[in-house]
Amino acid sequence: MKSFLPFVIIFILFTCSIFAKQSPVDFNITNLQLDLALNVETANVSGTAVYTVEPFHENATEIILLGHELDFRSVLVNGEESEFEVSGDTLRVEASARGTIEIEYSSTNGNGIIQTHEGVFMSSTQNGLNRGWFPTIDSQWFSFNFELNMRVPAGYEVIAPGNFVRQINNEDGSRTQQWRSDVPVPSNKIGFVTGDLTFEEALSGIKTVRVYTTSVTNQAVNRNQLLRHTASAIGNIQRDLRFEYPFDGFSVVILDDHYWQTIPFNAGYGLAYLNAGNIESQINNLVDAQWFGVLNRDLESAKTSPAFLMALAAEAESNQPKITLDTRFLPNTNNDLDAFDMANRFDHLSAFTELPLVVRRTMLNERQEFVRSGNRILVWDDLVNRLYTQTGQIPALEMPEREDFETEEPDSIVVVDLAIDYIGAENRINLIVSPAGRVDSDSITIPLIAEFRGGSEERPLTVFRNGGEFSLSVSNRPQNVKVDRSQVKTGIEFVEIKEMDMWLHQLRNDQSPEMRSHAAMNLSRFRDEPDLQLALSDFLRREDNSEVRATIIRSTSDLIGAAQGTEQTFISMISDAGDKELVAIVDALMNYQGNADAIRAVENIALQSSNTEAAAAAVTALRIIGDEDDFFDIAVDILLGNRPQQVKAAVIRELFRMGDMVVAVDTTVEIILGDFPYLMRKTGLEMLVNYELQDAINEVFPELAKDRDPRIRYFVLQHADRLDARQMNDLLESRFFSEIDERVRLLFDAF
Repeated sequence: MKSFLPFVIIFILFTCSIFAKQSPVDFNITNLQLDLALNVETANVSGTAVYTVEPFHENATEIILLGHELDFRSVLVNGEESEFEVSGDTLRVEASARGTIEIEYSSTNGNGIIQTHEGVFMSSTQNGLNRGWFPTIDSQWFSFNFELNMRVPAGYEVIAPGNFVRQINNEDGSRTQQWRSDVPVPSNKIGFVTGDLTFEEALSGIKTVRVYTTSVTNQAVNRNQLLRHTASAIGNIQRDLRFEYPFDGFSVVILDDHYWQTIPFNAGYGLAYLNAGNIESQINNLVDAQWFGVLNRDLESAKTSPAFLMALAAEAESNQPKITLDTRFLPNTNNDLDAFDMANRFDHLSAFTELPLVVRRTMLNERQEFVRSGNRILVWDDLVNRLYTQTGQIPALEMPEREDFETEEPDSIVVVDLAIDYIGAENRINLIVSPAGRVDSDSITIPLIAEFRGGSEERPLTVFRNGGEFSLSVSNRPQNVKVDRSQVKTGIEFVEIKEMDMWLHQLRNDQSPEMRSHAAMNLSRFRDEPDLQLALSDFLRREDNSEVRATIIRSTSDLIGAAQGTEQTFISMISDAGDKELVAIVDALMNYQGNADAIRAVENIALQSSNTEAAAAAVTALRIIGDEDDFFDIAVDILLGNRPQQVKAAVIRELFRMGDMVVAVDTTVEIILGDFPYLMRKTGLEMLVNYELQDAINEVFPELAKDRDPRIRYFVLQHADRLDARQMNDLLESRFFSEIDERVRLLFDAF
């Protein structure tokens, strides 16, 4: 049995040490100036943080700041050397008078700075991670003016709260960019982004608006269009709320990967991601967040803002909330490694921004009265009901608990075979119902529709739970008898068995794409019908729904198999194919093993297509229909080229399926430990774990346990039991003190 005793002892002794409660603050901070240099080799910063402070009272003796794994070198108070003490994440500086506190320091590996695979560096936007790159009070309760002077390589742009002030070209070829906010910024919403970025600039009123892209995202979006959209979004909400944009300027940075940053904004800028949904919708939320997620209102009035509760989440989860929270308001820390898109499927920011703007404005106007009512447990239902009562603008919303948003899958699907036949001599439809599993209810309801030349009739039929043979009387021959799939109860799947003419009628005439697609799929059963292929070709020319077209292509492939010369049927479709159709074409060409034309067509899709799903499918097809040497050559071209990471991840999977583990492991370890996109590295790790390649796991896990991408650290910790007891305990002990990402820290509880 593996021993976890050393780690358990450490956990008991030091749990919550990283998120220690902030001591009372004796000083007011009016300004922070950061003069920093970025080290692109280590992804760390070094320099000075200069705070301008004044004591709240005459008994003030020290100022307390937080810094996670920062290397503090010296502290000057009003220009004089001062005593300071570092204990864990806490920096205590002796001070008693108004003036400046200058702290010389450097970050180490505090996880406060993220380096993307494209070479963009950014401070994490997650709660509690600011302390990983500068000494901070790290609280939404304190706001002050802010200035950042950052020394970066030539060609780098810097984004920070406030406005861009100037650029200084240094003698060594680097540049220093200065940003300044004369509007107080909450200390926990200070951040920066820097890298080889390109931007466009415009004005929204008198405020500067910028949109930045990387080399990858620049190819995927229209920067000018997004700039206009951003400026318009700011103007619209200003007019509707009658509340000016609260900061000096606003910037949007478009990145390709979310890096697990479920809070995508800081004061004055926001991050939008290609893999996090519609960019325009993300920008709308980023703009709204500047009012409802960042702006530091006074304590009492802020409590009624639902979005404000997001800022309290970290305190609530570390058992030190300043107000009582209803548990539904806590953020969803879903442990699923790939759950980013669902992680914020419901939070107060998203719920608040979905409300009509007139209601948002009313919510702001009514917040003081709501607080005075004495309700310190803020329940969303109460607030919305109050708004409805006073404004009549929206219905009283009952906001369900978060688990209500989960789609519950039935424990099992009962498949019911349904044979449909028209008996002309007796003018009846004969049905044989055959359940292939246990039916929990006493009966089965079949939502049947019979279609005739003059129209259609709903003919629902309720039969015994064990099935049987049943009849429906009709006046004349139906053209089709079908199950209305939109009315089928969850947990039951009907498999219709009927003559080809009925399926053809359904494919030709049904208004529902789902029903037409279902008909196309079932027509592939009639392989002995000589004219069916021509009929499907005719349907393909007339069909405009991509999903149905893809199903017709798959059925055509099932009909003709891989007969010699038939590959041209599918190759000729490539130039006009939509996304779903192209994937179906690749699947069809996968049948033509060794066929030079099919191999060439699939290779072109893998190397050139912008459809990532089809290109990834083409990689799999190439391994199956081509020879091994050709596949390796193409795999190298893809891995070293500029293909999307989904396609490169497919290459990694197929290398393992080829069976040459030496090549697969060597290539994968280099990718895992290198500067590659997350999806590639994650796929490589999955392959090592799935194929139980223990030597490679022992090599990479200890190194990746301190990786800058929290998702990689999460994966390693999640699979730490793949190591022996000693290695696992060493890993857990070494990372417990250093880990600061909330999701990764949750995994420590499992041990």
